[in-house]
Amino acid sequence: MILLLAWFVLFAAALVLVAQRNVDPSPGLALTYGFAVPFAVWNVMMGYTVYYQHTHPQVPWFRTRGEADAYGGQHQRMVTILHSRLWGRLTHEIMEHNAHHVHPQIPHCRLRAAQRRLGELAVPTFLAERLTPAYIVDVNLRCKLYDYDRHCWLDFDGRPTSAPCATPSQPATA
Repeated sequence: MILLLAWFVLFAAALVLVAQRNVDPSPGLALTYGFAVPFAVWNVMMGYTVYYQHTHPQVPWFRTRGEADAYGGQHQRMVTILHSRLWGRLTHEIMEHNAHHVHPQIPHCRLRAAQRRLGELAVPTFLAERLTPAYIVDVNLRCKLYDYDRHCWLDFDGRPTSAPCATPSQPATA
């Protein structure tokens, strides 16, 4: 914690020093554009990343760890987001998320190989989706609330928007 705080103080001081060298110095603008804006962009991008990796009309959610463990491996409770190789390199393979859930200590540089191997071993196979505008709209329209008793997604009026997700006691319906 102390190292993180020290880094933040040094980073903010560096931004202010750089701003003072500008023709029209503004430490406030330097902190806004050098820290606050990138931090906000990071939070939005990570929020969407986590949301789309864990939310899908066929992905069940659980109230307790015991319920989730009875369902099966963690790799079966998330979405594999398909992407280009370039995007994988730029994001340090963060979309290779199933392998991360199976073993969170796998370094990012090895996640792609681990994901490939997990795909060879996993039965049934992963739920995979390409992050397209149509997919984003579909998930946002259908996955608003989750009914833990019926294991299905609902709209805000409580109407089911998906078939029941597969669970140990309740197989998925087509």
